[in-house]
Amino acid sequence: MKMTCQSGASGCRGQLRRRGRTSSLILCKIREVGWAGVVSDLPSVGTLVSGQCLVVRVSGAMDYASEPMLHEQLKKVISPGDRFIVLELTRVSFCDSAWLNVLLGARRAAEASGTVPVLACVPPRIRRLLEMTGVDQVLWIFSTVVDAEAALGG
Repeated sequence: MKMTCQSGASGCRGQLRRRGRTSSLILCKIREVGWAGVVSDLPSVGTLVSGQCLVVRVSGAMDYASEPMLHEQLKKVISPGDRFIVLELTRVSFCDSAWLNVLLGARRAAEASGTVPVLACVPPRIRRLLEMTGVDQVLWIFSTVVDAEAALGG
């Protein structure tokens, strides 16, 4: 299976072999935006407690390459002691079907532990993806973390 690099960066060969595609895609991205752009797009998960809510700040590109790490990080932050989890997505730059699977898996795990997961600060392009796939029908989406906390009694 071959993939095509979409960056159009000079020096990019355009065709990527299945083996090693992550490193090839990263190299294309480096050529396109430089090191600072690549580092700022790395996925990360941070948390803070606000009232009855655990706010989970997710940032970076959420794709097949980051799926295992994101799955593990979200699994670690979901605990039976939390009543509400607000996934704040302001800094999510990209999302594909692998991330949707992580998101739905996190929802199942949270609900199994008695926790209510919701989304907040969803960028328009990602909100559109959630609407097109029906994820907006199974997860509450709020404009801001403050709105989510108010609705959840936090």
